[in-house]
Amino acid sequence: MRPEIELITASAPIHASSADIDRIDHLLYEVTDWNFLLDMMVKNCAAGLLYRKLPLLKNNNLIPIETQKLLKKAYQTTFIHNTRIYTEFVYLKEVLQLHSIPFLTLKGICMAEWLYGDIGLRQMSDIDLLIHEEDGVRCLDSLHAAGYVSQQEFMVDAFVDAKSQNHFNPLFRNDVMVEIHIRLQNTREIYQQNLKEVWRDAVSITLNAVETLRLELSDMLIHACLHLDKHFVTEGVQFTSFNDIVNLLRGIDNGQQTTDDGKRVKSKESRLKIEEIEDFWERFDAKCIQYNFADTVFTYLIVVAHYYKAPLPQYLVDKYSSLLNEEVKNRFENFLAGTGNEFIGRGAPKSATEAHLRHLKQLRNPVDFMRYVKGVVFPGKEFMISKYIENKEPRTKNQDDRKDTSSHHHIVISKFWWLWYPYRYYCGIKGFWYVVTGNTEKKKEK
Repeated sequence: MRPEIELITASAPIHASSADIDRIDHLLYEVTDWNFLLDMMVKNCAAGLLYRKLPLLKNNNLIPIETQKLLKKAYQTTFIHNTRIYTEFVYLKEVLQLHSIPFLTLKGICMAEWLYGDIGLRQMSDIDLLIHEEDGVRCLDSLHAAGYVSQQEFMVDAFVDAKSQNHFNPLFRNDVMVEIHIRLQNTREIYQQNLKEVWRDAVSITLNAVETLRLELSDMLIHACLHLDKHFVTEGVQFTSFNDIVNLLRGIDNGQQTTDDGKRVKSKESRLKIEEIEDFWERFDAKCIQYNFADTVFTYLIVVAHYYKAPLPQYLVDKYSSLLNEEVKNRFENFLAGTGNEFIGRGAPKSATEAHLRHLKQLRNPVDFMRYVKGVVFPGKEFMISKYIENKEPRTKNQDDRKDTSSHHHIVISKFWWLWYPYRYYCGIKGFWYVVTGNTEKKKEK
């Protein structure tokens, strides 16, 4: 790989060891295109991580001043953006606490402060929370009353949405998006984490001076890998997830450092005691095997062990090394270099029709089955207008002008929203035909 690309993986560790710094210093000598380096750093969510290490580098003088300024700007932009998200999190916590709705923090809102220790180092786009499914309706009602607005686009039916997705449609307040999860994986996914165990093992944590809960370490690592898999095989790679996994592994296994005299010592990074590490990995491997996602999880652990030099017990590397095949290597390297294209991966639905058929297969209650069919075949007025009328209207360069000049046209057309049902049925039948004939060239429907 080009040195500019290798610097992305070399910059990932939050707390760089002397070996990490030496590796970065060596790669800086080989960089030939600083603009390409900056572009790749920003694209792959590593700009802040490299900026953080500049004072530690012997060869930082090789980096052009303008490039250093832009790395700093990327870090500051992330910090300011995340500060706004954490401020909103405090209000969100107060609303849920007022209505006695327990929740767990997921992904970025937890990782940025707890794992990275600096909210400017970990990009995030929203606040992800996990609640109990039975609290779903009450939670949404409480948040709507507190000023959060639901995004209605693409929502066929509330029941359908709840039965097929792992979270409700996004909520917005103060330009901050909130996703309320009722499970950790979509029902169509072949692997599912045990929610009873997840809630039982949850750990207390303080975020922005607010007491809350996070996933236990093994559940967090598993969730990061399974979430990454969804994007890696269907929607494009998210490199924040790779960075998360690298630093979770560092936090677990850096306790196994060896000193010059051959003794094992615990580093400040380690989140487990030295004597607990071996037991942790044995239990982790057993849990992955028990719930049938060992190959999926260890694919990404082996990837980060190989490309990011992340610590992983050798016996596990040996056990799962075959998962790092040429297809996985090529896919990762192409995305890392910015040459990967979006594609349909293993097990991904090729159309909305196929996705709905999968969801129906998983419904065991006949009443739920009929409610789901009704929601898909006869979606409500708001959805029909949003999908088939608003999205079909021509746009001008000035969106505000379009809204003003076409409002009468929009109202007139919207009166006939029901005329789009035949077109919807036509698309559904066509999608069913693609499923039956096995045609995979069709573009994925919304």
